[in-house]
Amino acid sequence: MHEAIREVFSKITFGLPVQAKRVLEVGATKADTLLTLPALTASEIRIGINADASQQLTGDVTIMSASGWQIPFADDYFDLVVCNATLEHDPKFWLTLSEMKRVLCGHLIIGVPGYTHSQVLGVHRFPGDYYRFGEDAIREVFFSDLRLIGLQIVLPQMPRFVAWGETIK
Repeated sequence: MHEAIREVFSKITFGLPVQAKRVLEVGATKADTLLTLPALTASEIRIGINADASQQLTGDVTIMSASGWQIPFADDYFDLVVCNATLEHDPKFWLTLSEMKRVLCGHLIIGVPGYTHSQVLGVHRFPGDYYRFGEDAIREVFFSDLRLIGLQIVLPQMPRFVAWGETIK
């Protein structure tokens, strides 16, 4: 993950109104997890899921093999769900998005590659690379049933949207 993206996620998590007790990262990897952000180290539960079965427990962070299409946790379990550089590789991202919202009772932060009028993030297969998203998709699809708090375009090399919102009470 580019340092500029990590910094945006860090600022957002520090700015949340309450400390998240239970955090889920969808698409977590041992080498590059958001669960180690300074604002999240005091969280009681930090769990990452990844479809790659080679993932494992790492210190205070648990990374387990699970599909984003069937997240193995109860409804409204997590105060915070984060996801970066994952949905573009998911051929059915809408299923993962629905599952993230199902297990969420709090804040959602998503980072996805986007496009502006002049730039598009190039293809980067892992294992596939299916989507680029526009601002309309962020507002009207990703956060359609949540309260969108912020949307930022980060341009470390090519455009990436980072958006955050919360469940509507």
